[in-house]
Amino acid sequence: MSDYLADAELAKARLAGVSGSFCLAKWKQVSLHLTTGHTNSCYHPPLHRIPTEPLVDNPSALHNTAHKKQRRAEMMEGVKCTECNYCWNIEQNGSLSDRHYRSGEPWAMEAFEDIVANPQADVNPSYVEVNFNHACNLK
Repeated sequence: MSDYLADAELAKARLAGVSGSFCLAKWKQVSLHLTTGHTNSCYHPPLHRIPTEPLVDNPSALHNTAHKKQRRAEMMEGVKCTECNYCWNIEQNGSLSDRHYRSGEPWAMEAFEDIVANPQADVNPSYVEVNFNHACNLK
């Protein structure tokens, strides 16, 4: 078994010890779309607007939005929020989902204990993607 698959299997077991919907990507991964003022954690949930008011006093609100904090609280309670249906549908078929694969990667799993101990704390993401504009630069 590859390390990637083994890490995902280990993550599956550790996540289940917290809840049936816990996913570290909601805490440790961020995509920032600066051109539109939107963000999401993971690739699958829809983007949501980054409120600017909290940024004045708390720059980490760029990632730790009220929307994400609500989804995090739901995950801690075992609620399977609809924005994460991509993973729920895969898991319903008995397969490992990106929830397991992303959570099993070192950049996420290294924060497992801290997040479980204090799930509503603002966290600094360790996996960051930033979109500065829509121009393609891959030529």
